[in-house]
Amino acid sequence: MPNARAGRLLYTADHRVKTDMRIRMQQKTHEYRHNLHKRLREAKEKKQEQEQELAQLEVLEEYAAMVEGALNVESSPPFKYGGLARQEGLAHIQTS
Repeated sequence: MPNARAGRLLYTADHRVKTDMRIRMQQKTHEYRHNLHKRLREAKEKKQEQEQELAQLEVLEEYAAMVEGALNVESSPPFKYGGLARQEGLAHIQTS
């Protein structure tokens, strides 16, 4: 039973960290993506020579979407904890 209790403690701690991260980052990320979508629409409507800006905005939007996705990784105890998977995903995004 000690292993089950330790696993439960790890799961609880992981869940708490994951929830705290989601609360702190989700609204900011959502607002950032909303702003990017607005800028994308404006850039497309102008139909000027903004191809480079459009490409950069699309890449930034993809990254913001990946961050949101990483923030919503769920746990599959006892072998996969959402907080660890989230950290790995965010680290991968950071290095890319």
